[in-house]
Amino acid sequence: MNRLRRVVSIVGSTAIIAGLVAAVGLRTTAGAPAALAATTVQGTDIYGQTSVTSWPDVAAAGMSFVGIQAYNGATVPNLNYDAQVTGALGAGLFVMPYVFADPLKIAGGAQFTKAWSVIDSVTGAPYAAGGQMLPIALDMESDPDVTSNPCYGLTQPQMVSWISAFLTAAKADLVSVPFIYTNAGWWQKCTGNTTAFSGNPLWVADYGVRRPDIPPGWAGYTIWQDSGTGLVGGISGTADLDQLQTTPTVTTALGTSGSTQLRTLNALAGQAVTYTAASLPAGLTLTSGGLLSWSSAVKAGEYQVTVTPASKGTVAVPASIVVTLKVHAPITLWTANRSATVGAPIGLAIPATGADASAGFKPTLTATGLPPGLSLRANAAITGWASRPGTYTVTVKAADALGGTASKSFTWKISAAADSGAAGPIRQVGGTGKCLNDPGGNTANGTRLNLWSCTGKANQRWTAVQDGTVRTGGKCLGTVGDSAANGARLHLDACNAADGAQHWLAGTDGQLVNPQSGKCLDVPAASAANGTQPALEPCANSASQPNEHWTRPAAAIASGENFTCMAASGASALARSCQNVAAQHWQPQPDGTVRINGECLADPLNTAGSPVSVARCAGAANTKWKLVPAGPIADELVSVTSGLCVSAPPTSKTDTLVMAACASAPATTWRVG
Repeated sequence: MNRLRRVVSIVGSTAIIAGLVAAVGLRTTAGAPAALAATTVQGTDIYGQTSVTSWPDVAAAGMSFVGIQAYNGATVPNLNYDAQVTGALGAGLFVMPYVFADPLKIAGGAQFTKAWSVIDSVTGAPYAAGGQMLPIALDMESDPDVTSNPCYGLTQPQMVSWISAFLTAAKADLVSVPFIYTNAGWWQKCTGNTTAFSGNPLWVADYGVRRPDIPPGWAGYTIWQDSGTGLVGGISGTADLDQLQTTPTVTTALGTSGSTQLRTLNALAGQAVTYTAASLPAGLTLTSGGLLSWSSAVKAGEYQVTVTPASKGTVAVPASIVVTLKVHAPITLWTANRSATVGAPIGLAIPATGADASAGFKPTLTATGLPPGLSLRANAAITGWASRPGTYTVTVKAADALGGTASKSFTWKISAAADSGAAGPIRQVGGTGKCLNDPGGNTANGTRLNLWSCTGKANQRWTAVQDGTVRTGGKCLGTVGDSAANGARLHLDACNAADGAQHWLAGTDGQLVNPQSGKCLDVPAASAANGTQPALEPCANSASQPNEHWTRPAAAIASGENFTCMAASGASALARSCQNVAAQHWQPQPDGTVRINGECLADPLNTAGSPVSVARCAGAANTKWKLVPAGPIADELVSVTSGLCVSAPPTSKTDTLVMAACASAPATTWRVG
């Protein structure tokens, strides 16, 4: 607003954002309340040393009003006030005189008296209501040029008394209630958030935000100074930018009556203004004085009203006002306590119902406290693969565009997975041909694992459990010390689904991937002898890297969608209810194929939406797949030829698997083995 506001310290509020320079012609109403289809009336404000080269250019730049400093502190009048006011009025602008307060050096009443001597002395344009003069404004903010104390050394009660003294003195000479200019941080620190002056219109300063921070006591602002670095035609250098709010945000609860007063610059200046509307929705009324009211019978929904103000002898500013009334109802969230098992795919819809949704305003949901591995998707369903046991308190919140809200909490118990699943040897292929081995069948914690000639005995029998662990004798395959480093050795340990070192995913070309480290199970040499200890190493992702090629037991490939499994039926790949049958036992191979009963999963058409098939394994590129981890439990099956993913059908209308864009969504994630 003046030389001080350009460096103002807004205590506890949003800092001025550098670079908020924009040509006024490009200025938008960004920051206006979402519930208001606002008619923006733009203005600016200046001080004594502001260089105004052309007042008509200021008006042509879109400005309708201007704040002009009349007095600064205890002893500094604006010597250019007369010329600035005369020029602004002559260009058709409304003028708002303002007084920069100095509670350190002058009493509140005396501050007004000094300022009034300037405000009321303009030759040929005395301050009076009914013309283009807006209410005066009392500017309350810190002044680092006067004192480093933002509150001028006054206590909060003393500051409230100072402001009251200024306003009391003003009543003797003014017919309109003065504005108070401030920011939320200063107001809290220096007045203790008093609400004693909520009857005065608020001129709030808050830069670089969508909505200004409003001090307690005021329902909203009348004028918002939203930038100190604007460009205005006719003013040299940067300028403050202000906007008049023609009506406050109008959001109300269903079954509630209420009203809001519309504003024009003409009415603020004391002119007689009448307001009319061509038509009003049922339940809304408008007085000629601009009071828009609604009854408790108005239904949930959004209502737009265009109001035309008129002022006798002058043009109304703005020429029309568009008001949006939003009437909201309670939202009902349907939730209940839940239970699941680690590694189980989750698909839990959270219905949110109510009059708002029936009127077409679907709420947006958010969730906190979800079990690890789960997320709330845009379709209001909680999906994913629960990856850690425990009891979790989940809170779901809903909010819609009408202002309706709801919140509900429930518990979700995730139990550890049972020690069951497809079982058999884990065999290193393309190199040693040896099997992952528990020496002597010793299942004590810390037992180091090695490679040994395949015997088919129990100490080489591994179970792929749905929580992503690989087990033998009830103990889990992990890395020594839970290490994720290159060369980390393997051992057995008590199973813990929260331990990332115990998670293993099927990878491309038959790799076994540890998702915590992103590394693969590796043997140091293709000709490794019995007793060689495998280790973690960076994944080579190559069919020519036999040291990382393994086969696991053929097992189900379970979908994250609709709790189904991948099944082969003739030449088709289908989604079927999960059963322990040969038609659902798949095995990723070191050559990049995924096989079942000697045949290969195939992407025959290489286009989105095309069906997935089962074809003869003949080395064709469209039978090769990349297995890309999508969390600690699931993979995406990505076609080498098309880059698309195998996707489960979203509904029960079809059971055909199709190719679709990879999105880590439930339909494209699969637990392999």
